[in-house]
Amino acid sequence: MLISEYGIIYLLNTGAIRVQYGEEAMDTDDLEPSVKKPAVKNLEEMSIEALQDYIAEMEGEISRVREAIAAKKEALSGAEGVFKT
Repeated sequence: MLISEYGIIYLLNTGAIRVQYGEEAMDTDDLEPSVKKPAVKNLEEMSIEALQDYIAEMEGEISRVREAIAAKKEALSGAEGVFKT
């Protein structure tokens, strides 16, 4: 928790930030636009080679997401160290 001119700022376990102004609270996740899920690919229409390429693409995306999670955990750990009393 950090008290500033903007109100009380909380770092949540999820990595999100919550800002409280007076009696009201605002979650910064509410400010982010909702993301629609992409349409599901029809795998029946894809060739074996295209399916293998698709797997490689998805594995690359999984790796990228894992790296983002690790970076957020590291940032959260550092922030928790700052906010400990």
